[in-house]
Amino acid sequence: MVIRNPGLLSVNPKSAEAVDNLTMQLSYVVQYTRPIGNAGPALLLALVCVPGIESALGLERGALLSSLFQ
Repeated sequence: MVIRNPGLLSVNPKSAEAVDNLTMQLSYVVQYTRPIGNAGPALLLALVCVPGIESALGLERGALLSSLFQ
């Protein structure tokens, strides 16, 4: 887990006792988002939110992205 997320080395030992399965799963998220840089997780979140934004604005499928890139 430390290889995937070296930031765990700075965790308080008392906090480390409360590790559960979710912590292990989150270490995989850190491993795969680290190579895309600091803006990568924000970009992924924005892409996941596109269907919700289209629904809220009443746009058809793909209309939001196509209007941004024209």
